[in-house]
Amino acid sequence: MPRFTDADGRDWLVQFTTVEAKRAREELDVDLLDVGSEQLFDRLINDDCLIVDVLHLCCRQQCEQQNVDAVGFARGLRGDTLDAATEAFLEAYVSFFRKHRRAVLAAALAKTDTFLQRNAEQAVRTINSDKMDRLLNAKLAEMDRFFENSLQRAEAHNSGSSSPNGPPSLESVPTNASPSAS
Repeated sequence: MPRFTDADGRDWLVQFTTVEAKRAREELDVDLLDVGSEQLFDRLINDDCLIVDVLHLCCRQQCEQQNVDAVGFARGLRGDTLDAATEAFLEAYVSFFRKHRRAVLAAALAKTDTFLQRNAEQAVRTINSDKMDRLLNAKLAEMDRFFENSLQRAEAHNSGSSSPNGPPSLESVPTNASPSAS
């Protein structure tokens, strides 16, 4: 049975059976047996709140034995421990199904893992690129110009000169911090 250790040092065994599948339907409104659903698969991989709730269902009996409520259980899952717990769940989940479905799910998980790894590597390369630095510098310069112009208009208004633009109002400052809206 797959296991993980949470951030508080507690060990958990992950059990996935029809009992947990039924509880997920009733309590979380998620059909974990609908393996053909792309939405389900995406949520299991990307929705940390959902995976923590599913893990709690899978470890509920142990939680009760250790007097750990759902909030205490969730607080123990963060960072690397959440990754380890998710991997333990996915292992238990795939193992639950009969061999033909299990083979398909295992292959899909392997491809998904490869995709997520490559995606993260590409994102880091993009973030660290010269192109991103140039873009950030251009946005910062644009914001500087926007705020400098706003300050000049405010100073002109406060010094008594007649300015057709008037002082900047809160509504005139872009909420998305993009000065191009001016």
